[in-house]
Amino acid sequence: MAADPPPLLTRGRCPIVQLGSSFKTNQFAGKWFKIGGLHNPREKAVQCTLYDYQKNAAGFQVSSSGLTSDNSPITEGNTLRQNEQNVGSFLATFHDLEANMTVLTTDYTSYACVYTCYNFESSHKTQFAWILSRESTLPRQKIADCQVELRRVGVPLKDLSATKQDGCTYT
Repeated sequence: MAADPPPLLTRGRCPIVQLGSSFKTNQFAGKWFKIGGLHNPREKAVQCTLYDYQKNAAGFQVSSSGLTSDNSPITEGNTLRQNEQNVGSFLATFHDLEANMTVLTTDYTSYACVYTCYNFESSHKTQFAWILSRESTLPRQKIADCQVELRRVGVPLKDLSATKQDGCTYT
């Protein structure tokens, strides 16, 4: 896993991700621990990160809690608007940017792999990825399953980093 964050912008365009129409929004709702992913400078929680996806009429209201790099507690919120019923694709607004956030794969009960990509101009992109678990740990095989999906959409696996979850207190 990466020691230094990768560059925010890389050459290329975001992939078009093909999704099925069997996403179960109600089953996806609830608490998810961040096991790892790509560095996202807009996310202030860098350890003990826990997301709570609460279903609403638009899609989800997501609350993110954890600790900052100086161990200060932080809670942030975001709304994900579901693009189409039964499809795991959402419009996410992060401060001043809008992008599709896609659930690449999930079994709803143990793990999920989530991906976002923004196109800039005609030649660059920035991408973010999250490996999520219903528990504060995740078996290696489930992490490997996520890595396969992330590699498929062009995420460089060398840039993934783990999120510290041990020794955390969750409220």
